Amino acid sequence: MSQQKTKKLPFYTGIFYYFIRPIARIGIWVYYRKIYLSHLDKIPKNKPVIIAANHPTGFMEPCVMAVFMWRPLFFLVRGDFFRKPIFNFLLRSLNMIPIFRRGDGNFRDMKSNYASFEYYYQALRQNKTIMIFPEGSARHEKRLRPIRKGISRMAFGAFESSDDMEDLYIVPVGVSYTYSERPRSEIMVSCADPISVRQIFEETDSQFASFDKKLRQILTQRMKDNLIHIDNPDDDELLEYLYQVNRIDVLDRSILPVLSKNDVLLKADHKITAQVANWTDEYKQEIIEKARPLFSKLEQHNVPVHLLQKKGSSRWLKVMALFLTAIPAFLGYIITYPATAPAKNIADTRVKRTEFYSPVILATHLATFLIFYLVFFLVALITGLWWILLMGIGAGILAYISILWRETYRNLKWQNKYKNIKAEEKQALQKMLEEVKAFL
Repeated sequence: MSQQKTKKLPFYTGIFYYFIRPIARIGIWVYYRKIYLSHLDKIPKNKPVIIAANHPTGFMEPCVMAVFMWRPLFFLVRGDFFRKPIFNFLLRSLNMIPIFRRGDGNFRDMKSNYASFEYYYQALRQNKTIMIFPEGSARHEKRLRPIRKGISRMAFGAFESSDDMEDLYIVPVGVSYTYSERPRSEIMVSCADPISVRQIFEETDSQFASFDKKLRQILTQRMKDNLIHIDNPDDDELLEYLYQVNRIDVLDRSILPVLSKNDVLLKADHKITAQVANWTDEYKQEIIEKARPLFSKLEQHNVPVHLLQKKGSSRWLKVMALFLTAIPAFLGYIITYPATAPAKNIADTRVKRTEFYSPVILATHLATFLIFYLVFFLVALITGLWWILLMGIGAGILAYISILWRETYRNLKWQNKYKNIKAEEKQALQKMLEEVKAFL
């Protein structure tokens, strides 16, 4: 190994990171109904670390990791995003490092990677944490795609280029969603045991080909163990039915807490996925023939499957909650409408790929709400009436109450629709559900 002289990171690297992070944290807290973060303690402290995560959305995974980790992250991002000076400044100010790929267009930009790798190596020598996506691109699906050689080149190069790096650790991270394209759904993030680059480096006699093969094998397995990986795309339909059935007993439907270290949901979905992978095609078809009619009838009635086995009833409590919070919820909706409406319109009309819907709707809401609060701040500054700023903060709280109000109202509508189903049909639906559950 040899130490090479490296360029310094630009002076403005990360200057907006600490400003944006708390704002993004609030946005993510509101966007998801439940955030499950498990085993973050497996990330080594005060060590050079590469976090390797799967990439089912445009940029929700790095956002979640950045706002809930105790130390700042650096990110490797597609280099073509940095071509305009203003974007170059903004992205670098958020700890993003450009990386150019052959598939991104201009082959001449590839030579810019030398400077990026120097910045990247320097950050690791300073015990920074880099997050990368070894699949290479985002795709809306519940499976890990093949790991590319890029992570091996980065890890090998970083370790080889420094004489004083004791070790470098790669932490495999699995990110799974109940529905990655839907607001107010659930996200599950789970960290695996770190991989020692030194150990693999020495076991393979510093031969890159052997190093690359072994690293990707270990990384692939540990990532699969910590996410929902459906190996066969033909099983997607069946597994979605089974996930919904199993979540009747597993999914936490309470409003709070939003953030949890619980990994029960991930383990439950992971267990079912592994079971289905071992079933014969005939057995899978038998279950689908039981599940399809059930979910088809539920769709006709527009009620979710969990109502078929709902224990007890909180209907009147929900009615009372809706009544008591109706005015604040209405005020929150009306006051923040100038911020929420444009953001949703942009996401609904401009986003062409499912992978980018959630990231765009979150980012646009953050941007419009920043403008919203800036207006309140300027008015308060000009008039000297600082209670106006407090009104703006209160409006944000009312907006969150409005979200919860609408969710409660939707759940109450489901309950009413289920209540109106004839008793005989309810019994038939419950029997169909039990037949599907018997396969689990």
